Amino acid sequence: MDEIDERIDRFGYRNRGRDCLDDYQDEYLNVEDLLDDSSDCRQKNYENFTECFEETEFNSENSERENVFNSKDILVFVAFILMLRLSRTQVKMTIAIVEYFLKSSLPFTAKEVFYEINRRHMSHAPKTRLFCPKCLCFIPKGQSCSKESCENFKTPIKRAKNIDPIAITTFEIHRQMVSVISTHFEEIIKFHEQIHMNNVVNKGKNFRESPRYRQLLETEEEFYNHCVNIQISVFFDGFRLKKQTRREYTPFYIRVESLENSIKSLPECVLLLAMIESRGNVPTQCFEYVSQNLLLQLDLLSDTVLDFEGDPWTVRIRLSHGMSDLKGIHEASGGLPYWFSEFGCHKCVVASVSRSRSARSFTGTGVPRTTETMIQQFHSKSFDFGKETGFNAVVLPCNYNLDLLHLLSEGVLKDWTKGLLFSSSSWVERNTTPATMRSLSKILAEVQNYTYSNSFIMSSKDFSRLTGSEIEAVAYVVLRIAVALHVFTDESIHVLLLGNVLICDSLYKKKYAEMRNVANIVGDFHDKSHPLYVTLKTHLTYRHLANDLMINNVDGTNSADFEKLHKYLQLGLVDHNCAHQSIEMSKNFLTIREILSSLKSNVSTNGFVSELVSLKNGVPRFSKTFPITETMKVCSKWEWPAAEVRIRKPEWKEFIKDSTSIYYRALVRNQPFQSTSTWHKGPQKSQMHLITFRKRRNSRGFGSVCLFLIRGSQSYVLIEEYGSAATLRLDFSKLPRNTQRLARSIKFFADNNCDSLIVKRTNLVGLTLIPTSDVLSPFLSIQFDGNTYFCPIRYSPIVAR
Repeated sequence: MDEIDERIDRFGYRNRGRDCLDDYQDEYLNVEDLLDDSSDCRQKNYENFTECFEETEFNSENSERENVFNSKDILVFVAFILMLRLSRTQVKMTIAIVEYFLKSSLPFTAKEVFYEINRRHMSHAPKTRLFCPKCLCFIPKGQSCSKESCENFKTPIKRAKNIDPIAITTFEIHRQMVSVISTHFEEIIKFHEQIHMNNVVNKGKNFRESPRYRQLLETEEEFYNHCVNIQISVFFDGFRLKKQTRREYTPFYIRVESLENSIKSLPECVLLLAMIESRGNVPTQCFEYVSQNLLLQLDLLSDTVLDFEGDPWTVRIRLSHGMSDLKGIHEASGGLPYWFSEFGCHKCVVASVSRSRSARSFTGTGVPRTTETMIQQFHSKSFDFGKETGFNAVVLPCNYNLDLLHLLSEGVLKDWTKGLLFSSSSWVERNTTPATMRSLSKILAEVQNYTYSNSFIMSSKDFSRLTGSEIEAVAYVVLRIAVALHVFTDESIHVLLLGNVLICDSLYKKKYAEMRNVANIVGDFHDKSHPLYVTLKTHLTYRHLANDLMINNVDGTNSADFEKLHKYLQLGLVDHNCAHQSIEMSKNFLTIREILSSLKSNVSTNGFVSELVSLKNGVPRFSKTFPITETMKVCSKWEWPAAEVRIRKPEWKEFIKDSTSIYYRALVRNQPFQSTSTWHKGPQKSQMHLITFRKRRNSRGFGSVCLFLIRGSQSYVLIEEYGSAATLRLDFSKLPRNTQRLARSIKFFADNNCDSLIVKRTNLVGLTLIPTSDVLSPFLSIQFDGNTYFCPIRYSPIVAR
């Protein structure tokens, strides 16, 4: 409670006066009284505050109908129709076809199903307020703007650009939070106990293994006195319903970071705080309204008591960080980050230089921003920050984690790829010639997929419709092809491209200290060679991304899991003409998360609902495999008779023993590989036979899979090995003298970490047998100008789970 009170005092919510709060508080909410420290007053106002969230009661027609609503059968059906977004007519058709095959009637009708949906919608009781888009004053229901100086004064509310109001819907998070924590409280307690016993190793992935998580952890003495800190994060980002509306919807999610990584991003474990519906950018005052709502609810959640093994435990909620794209953080903070401002970086105080009317260059690095310095800047309203309170009482700009999805996948990597494929980059020297564009497009079109999936290698024609992960996968291949073929005439651009490839490679390997070193070198080279083209995103990538990764791990700096929740918000959204779809979407999200949580906690429905969710998310292609060794999995139908192998491939006889089990396909470290000479005849449809492996002296080899062998408890791969030669070449004489030393450092780093770069095939070496523990990754074979190039890839789009 002390932390929440400190945030409220720090940003002046207690002292701003009743008049300043009129436009932001609900009819049931008395902000000043709620913050009274006396227990009687606090309890009284808590009852007033929660009055607007009480479950609406319905009078059942009869006892049988009430029993139907309490059964698990109708909940399973409700979850099914919400996931598939079925309309009332489609639900009737579904019930009819099921009853036809069962030769009996279901215990409920379509009318009762939608009655149950509406009943659960009302149980969440959201509070929606409308604001004028011009003056941002509160508009009571059924009325118009009452501010005389506003151009919308007494203008009836319409669905027009200048008059359409901003709708803010808020939800009570107490029930959501307690439900999630109590369900997984045992697992949280056991994990914190392992941390205090020093049994948790930081592997660079999960946030709750990171140094930042340990900073907000309770002390060992507090833990053994039955007090635990539960850490949460907040995320917000706008999205639009394509071809349905011009409105933008900005949901505010809260995730419990103390949960296990595979659980915390499930829809039933994520809290929905609020939803803002607007025609364009969200004003800072709207973030302030949501900020006050969140702080007041966190204050009510302070020092919650839960039982564990018969003992009461005190639960304290700690906000660890926020996450959004740069535009969202700018709107929420009221000024930072800002790519048009002299001191626009929200991570450090670095002076930018104007390079045009619409852009500035952020060269070098400055003094890091801290919570203490930003509070001083907020009150002094310096550095274009602090003009509005916004969301700063919850998360200061320096405490937002950098987002890999928006910063790299949809930012830096996308800009490089667009310059290579379309010559559409604003940086003219980074654009390629028409001949190079045609060559790269041809290479992409002719490269066979690694697996049978069609979503890994995309052509340039599909680029505008790609998601962030697909852009990253295409950029991974395109950027390495450009490095190998030396497509740029400017040698400094080629060095920068190589540097960006090496930065991403260190990120994928989770070598964050190594990434920071190479990023600083590439940043210095960029500052000296092309100082006018160091954008804010580039500056953040070079100077701050690695530091955020070292503190928060990759899980705490990637919003991809949050973005996936948007599809659950749109579940059941059939009527596209409703006045405010944000209300309907929010109710559907809370309903589906509540139903999924209820069904998964029941033994009889847990298995079926888990299978339903798996089908919705996509069933793994190789789900029927079983482990043979620590690094290898197989399926019984993939076994290859030894007699058949000896007849078809006599040159392999020396590697096959009588006690050897042979397979033509296997999963090695969850990556599928397949022999080129499979038992099943047919054309080769993929490149699943190409494999990279570890050789002596830490070098890398390339080969084609012949077969997989199991001898006793060991697994091996028989490979037809290819020779290879490096393709990287740099001409340092074409570089300015003040950049040659940095360019040589980048080249030296590439030579020592070349396992991610493209090589050229030279000759066929012969057969070699290696253990599966030496397998590194798959790779792609690319044909260009009569030569064959090998491009290692980081992951497969189809990975067994």
